[in-house]
This record gives sequence, C-alpha cells and structure tokens, in this order.
Amino acid sequence: MLLRAALARGQQVYLPLIHDYRQRRMALHRYHGGLLRANRHGIPEPMALGWLHPGAADLIVVPTLAFSRSGARLGTGGGYYDRWLARAHLPPRRRHPLLVGIAYADDELPALTAAPHDLRLDRIVTERGWIHCHEEDPT
Repeated sequence: MLLRAALARGQQVYLPLIHDYRQRRMALHRYHGGLLRANRHGIPEPMALGWLHPGAADLIVVPTLAFSRSGARLGTGGGYYDRWLARAHLPPRRRHPLLVGIAYADDELPALTAAPHDLRLDRIVTERGWIHCHEEDPT
C-alpha cells in the first residue's frame, strides 16, 4: 500500500535488489509498480531497472531487528546495507540520506555495540512512534 501511494504521488521508489549473494552486494533499484519477485531469502525484489546512488537519496528505510537510541542497529547479519552505503563513500556527518530504521518498540536494547563499519541510524520508527537517535547510548 505504501509503495502504491508513493507512486501515485509521483515519488520515485527504490527497493533493494541483491546482486551477489557470496559477496553480499546489493543496490537499490527503481520500482515502477508491478510484480516483485521473492529472492532466496523470501524478500520481494524489483526487476533490475535503474539503480540509485546512496548520496542521491533523501531517505532510506533500513530493516532493523534490534536497535539502541544511539542509532546502532542489528540487521539480519548480512551487512548488505552497510556495504552498499560504504561503497558510496558518504561523509561521516552526512546530511543525506536520512537513515530510518523500521523496528518493533520491544526490539530496543539499552545499549548495542556497533562495529566501525556499521551504519548508524538517524531515526527509528516503531509502532509507538519516532525515535530521534543521538551520539551516545544513555547507559
């Protein structure tokens, strides 16, 4: 429903498409509507059309299994988003894109150690609302 609404408003929508499972490489590809194919993880993917450079995006929604208020996150362990964003060579204090994790509120942890290469979220949205992330964990 969200994808259809965005397309109806004339917004550009990009979805992740895994290119190389061994190297764990993905990119975001333009979605124009239509059918999505499930990849080997069962995640719906678009057909490979135009791809997006991470620095050109205004907002990227990142799946999140656990998070802390500092913006540290646990994903599925594949590192797909981290690798994709690292290849873009975005400056550490970027203003774009806004990285928003989507998670359940109960998945919040008081502290979460992130590796230097792990992306930090700017915001997290849960069923209870928005969390604005800050630099340090409150512990």
